[in-house]
Amino acid sequence: MADNDALITQFMDVTGVQRDRAEFFLQAANFQLDVALSSFYEESVDAPPAVASDSSDDEVLSGVKETADNKKRSYGNQNFATMSSVREPEKEGEERGQAFYAGGSEHSGLQVLGPPKKKNPIKDMVSEVFRQAQSGNLEQFESSHDGDLPSFRSFTGTGYRLGQSEDDSVAVASGSKGKNKQQEETVTVKVYRQGFTVDDGELRSYEDPNNREFFESITRNEIPAELRKQGKAMVHVNVENHLSDDFVKNTPKFKAFTGSGHTLGSPAPATVEEITTTALSTDPKAKNAENEAKASSNLNVNQDQPTTMLSIRLTDGSRLSARFNLSHTIQDIRNFIVASRPEYTGRNYILLTTFPNKELTNPDDTIQQAGLQNAAILQRLK
Repeated sequence: MADNDALITQFMDVTGVQRDRAEFFLQAANFQLDVALSSFYEESVDAPPAVASDSSDDEVLSGVKETADNKKRSYGNQNFATMSSVREPEKEGEERGQAFYAGGSEHSGLQVLGPPKKKNPIKDMVSEVFRQAQSGNLEQFESSHDGDLPSFRSFTGTGYRLGQSEDDSVAVASGSKGKNKQQEETVTVKVYRQGFTVDDGELRSYEDPNNREFFESITRNEIPAELRKQGKAMVHVNVENHLSDDFVKNTPKFKAFTGSGHTLGSPAPATVEEITTTALSTDPKAKNAENEAKASSNLNVNQDQPTTMLSIRLTDGSRLSARFNLSHTIQDIRNFIVASRPEYTGRNYILLTTFPNKELTNPDDTIQQAGLQNAAILQRLK
């Protein structure tokens, strides 16, 4: 802020304008002093161009010399040179147009000035929007996040008109509730060097006649025609100054596919797809625990008969534990494995004892016949 105040003071010393005007030009130029001074001088009234007359060469040269002497004396009277005095000849040359020299001899010549350079009406029109705000015709505010400022809420409750006694009060119902808020809309216009955008849309050129009418409506404190067509009762137009920036197109946000899909093929693949989707959509550990509980209940263990605890090490490294009757067979153990882990359905595997390694080949052997009481069994894929 201290640097900005110093720039404002320097701008006032050079141009002689009031503080509000100096602050306006510096804000429009993003507090770049050279750019702000250039904009200030471009908006000054054009000096009338010099007209070539039919007078003699000596008179023309005399007039030019006298003008130069006056300028020299003018600058000599000042105690110090300012940026205004330094820029004045350059600015005069820019506004007067290109100088041509025609005719003349060794000691004379004729200078013909071309037409004054045209000002950019679009640039003046854009600058007029911020000039209106600076002069107080439009509302100014500092850019900030909407969530940081508390929103103003008007009273919409029920009021009471007081009378002379307690029974003389009259309730006054509130007017329309929430209608005004539904009829309001805020439109953000960002002004860049190349053009402007409306609500972060596509860049719109200043040269388009429709866009020129858009800005002219704002300077007249009117809602642009294209915004009136939306049917809102009140439109707040926020104009953001980005004249010192180049327009950069925003990259669109990635949007994941949220539509519906179709499975191609016969009904059989569709059934497999449904099973796979269900398995992936749940927690694998919870699903395995649920399958083990169902498989254990399907064993129908008789607690009145001798029982034993078997530990089964699967090929994926996981372990199954369950209680069996000694009358259960090797086939019952295989059924328990498939029920606990459905992924082994249709897989070709064998069961082995741990030590010594012995393959359990006969599915009709009971646990007692195979000597598997409190044993550990290994599963191995073929």
